Amino acid sequence: MTPLKFGDEIEDYVRFSAPKPKAVDGNRLRGVVLKVDRFGNLITNITPQDAPMIFGADPKAFKIVAGSREITEIHNAYAEAAPGEVFGILGSMGFLEIAANRGAAAQLTGAGKGSGRLDHSRRGRCCGQGSVGQGSGTRGQGLGVRD
Repeated sequence: MTPLKFGDEIEDYVRFSAPKPKAVDGNRLRGVVLKVDRFGNLITNITPQDAPMIFGADPKAFKIVAGSREITEIHNAYAEAAPGEVFGILGSMGFLEIAANRGAAAQLTGAGKGSGRLDHSRRGRCCGQGSVGQGSGTRGQGLGVRD
């Protein structure tokens, strides 16, 4: 198939720019869910460069609060988790994903686009408290954090 059969070349494309996670304090990083994929995985805006302490060979203790669940495990493969377990995984696009083995993390957590939070401590134990739900921001996708 020749390129002309695909249509005109687009020269004024717009590159997607994901919002960056924000440091809340020395122990907490606030990220958001950018998308819920067709499997129910929550794709966040958090990369290993944003939170190296949870992606290293010897990760520090952490807590990710998404909806009604607290996630404390990062796995390298879906099969490493128990059936129904909600966990973190580094997705193919380089972002932290909240996933569930044999389930939809979005349904199990009650979280969706616009929600999420990552708490971590440099001392090896979690110290943030709170829960996250979907707020009512100007576009209906705000982040609601309660301490």
